[in-house]
Amino acid sequence: MDAPSAAPVVLGQPKVPNPSAAAPSDAAAAPTAAPAAPVDAPIDRSALLKALFDALDTQKKGSIDVDEFLAQAKTSAEAEELRTLFHFFDSTLGAKSQQLTFEVFLKGTLEKTPLGRLRDAAFASAIRGMHTDVQKLLSAKRRLGLLQELFSTLDVESKGTVDMDGFVAQARTSDQAEELKADFAAFDATGVADGQLTFRK
Repeated sequence: MDAPSAAPVVLGQPKVPNPSAAAPSDAAAAPTAAPAAPVDAPIDRSALLKALFDALDTQKKGSIDVDEFLAQAKTSAEAEELRTLFHFFDSTLGAKSQQLTFEVFLKGTLEKTPLGRLRDAAFASAIRGMHTDVQKLLSAKRRLGLLQELFSTLDVESKGTVDMDGFVAQARTSDQAEELKADFAAFDATGVADGQLTFRK
């Protein structure tokens, strides 16, 4: 869970012009601006990690298993590091149940990883980046799952392939049928054009 090398978020006060310097002499006083947050206001690390944990907890069971934990990995090397980290958290901070609760995830991340030693701005940037990456990955997995369901519905004989007739059978109108025939031909051409669609095509 090393922090990505993205530039940290810069937290600070917005520049507010001096109203008395630019206001015309006969104009009413400019409205008072809302007070800006202090430059050194601490971030809520627990809330940031809870959002990441909830994204990883795809089954919404209040804990994450090793496969869910690995959704943070971008490479196979990162996956191996995260697998080791998961088992370390589970064996030293958790219940040795192959599940991490949020409390274990929070404590482990803040106390046992380099992330916990980052300054607030860099920590926030890293966790938000990881959260975004996890959401994108899970969204792609959901889309793949939906495509698999659709293909299985079309592959009524469970042959692993769908022919033109089976593909066009979902059409409700003749116009849709023509569009689906064109789609079929385009999909078929992405591999060996043999009049059969596999799931990969």
